[in-house]
Amino acid sequence: MIYEPREDTFLIAKEVEKHAKGEVLDMGTGSGYLAGTAAKLAAVTKVIGVDISDEAIDYCKEHISSEKARFLQSDLFSVFFSKGRHTFDTIIFNPPYLPDDQGVKDAAIDGGKKGHEVIERFLRDSKIYLADGGIILLLFSSLTGRADVERVISENLLEGEELAREKHSFEELYVYRITKSNVLAKLHRNQVSGIWYVTKGKRGLILQARYNGTKVAIKAANPKSKAVGRIANEANFLKILNAKGIGPRLIAADSEGDYLVMEFVEGVPFESFLEKAGRKDNRKIKGIIADIFTQMLAIDAESISKEEMHHPHKHIIITKGNKPVLLDFERCHKTERPSNVTQCCQYIISLEKRLTEKGIIIHKERIIILAKAYRNHPDKKIVDEILSGIQCH
Repeated sequence: MIYEPREDTFLIAKEVEKHAKGEVLDMGTGSGYLAGTAAKLAAVTKVIGVDISDEAIDYCKEHISSEKARFLQSDLFSVFFSKGRHTFDTIIFNPPYLPDDQGVKDAAIDGGKKGHEVIERFLRDSKIYLADGGIILLLFSSLTGRADVERVISENLLEGEELAREKHSFEELYVYRITKSNVLAKLHRNQVSGIWYVTKGKRGLILQARYNGTKVAIKAANPKSKAVGRIANEANFLKILNAKGIGPRLIAADSEGDYLVMEFVEGVPFESFLEKAGRKDNRKIKGIIADIFTQMLAIDAESISKEEMHHPHKHIIITKGNKPVLLDFERCHKTERPSNVTQCCQYIISLEKRLTEKGIIIHKERIIILAKAYRNHPDKKIVDEILSGIQCH
């Protein structure tokens, strides 16, 4: 079944007439109406229409007569995966954008369980195929979830602005123009590719990518965060701590503080590692804890406060070699009285029950007394005594 032009088609077609330029990709072309509209424009040099439906492609080939246009069967960008880096000046997408409705499946209108899943897949890969200075024209509905679409735009280091909206009886339609953010454009110019959203914190977005053939992690400023200079701050402290063998290796940092590129650390959070470990792994766990305290001592020695070490739930990654790697240094600051070791004592005490189940005994009262002593007189000997209060049973 081919999606016939409707109100949404005509709404986005008006914006295609105003903004389409250069080489154009009409994603989910359907009847080819938008591809045909673009092909008539003097500013457009070439149009490729793609659709997952063979029937739609056959229809377009038969009914759209333009030397500028050709049509290919493809599930989103899949047809381009093996064709190298093909970029477009304009990408048009009038997607399936409605949430699942009582199990009725229609690829032309079903955007996924919540309505935005197809759009999410599209935007994730669109970064690869959008030329510098290029635009995406995207239509969606209030039923899709405007906040969700805007979130996905931001998470993919893109920027969106509303061009048009139209009210209907049961929904409101929106057309957005989407462009690469300044950060994404700079990353692409510096040969960082395959950028993929992973997660976000209060102040930064975490992405994975490829740089010089190697998988890397990127931290970019979260556009919704009011914090200023956090990425540059993290880069500066990573340089200092990398010299002590602490943290993921810093590979590159943007001069304007918009992003940093660092080693991608493969592993699991410490508490997930602990959850899967057995009692027979208690010496391994004790060794990891000792390594964490050694790193805390080294950070204290640099008069640096890392912060959040009393609840570093996602900030300690255990690699396959059972090496703990610390993450997230954006709140680091210099201080005369750093508290990394003492905060780590609080954290280990909070894990007492789980550690006991793994055959590790925590002498809580002793550790508390030693933590107070360390606060007054930071010394490696006191850290050794703290570790002696953590014993394998």
